[in-house]
Amino acid sequence: MGGASPEDKFCANCGKPLDAALTMMQESNKAPQAPTPPLTLRSRLGPVFWFVLVGAILGILLGTLQIGINVNEFLTLQLSSYDSTRLALAFIAGSMGTIIFSIIGLIAGFGITEEKVVRASLIILAGVGILTCCFWGFWGTILPAMLFFIGGALLFLKKE
Repeated sequence: MGGASPEDKFCANCGKPLDAALTMMQESNKAPQAPTPPLTLRSRLGPVFWFVLVGAILGILLGTLQIGINVNEFLTLQLSSYDSTRLALAFIAGSMGTIIFSIIGLIAGFGITEEKVVRASLIILAGVGILTCCFWGFWGTILPAMLFFIGGALLFLKKE
């Protein structure tokens, strides 16, 4: 006949057909697979994140310091000439811009999207924004801008 015997179509141990679906017990008896490490926040953090985090913290702190200094200047110059009042308000706006761009860079550094080009572009844009705002305020904000530039460049160069 050439066909398989009826004994070959059934399991010798349990008597089930060989083409039947596996039960839970049979699934648990399968060879164990290597466990994959859980994707934690620590495993995703690289130098890009740390550059952006330090830059954002410095940008927010320096922006807050700028606002305090500039509000004090605004209050003391309020009764003097119109131009000095406008200049003090421009400095306050630059200080607020520093804080806003620091927050944008921080959000991009946390990885709002998996596309590294978008993240790197947002980080570098935040650095450009901080650098632009420093001309209206405090020259100390160049350091956070440079940290954002380094973080964005590292993200562009990162191979995945």
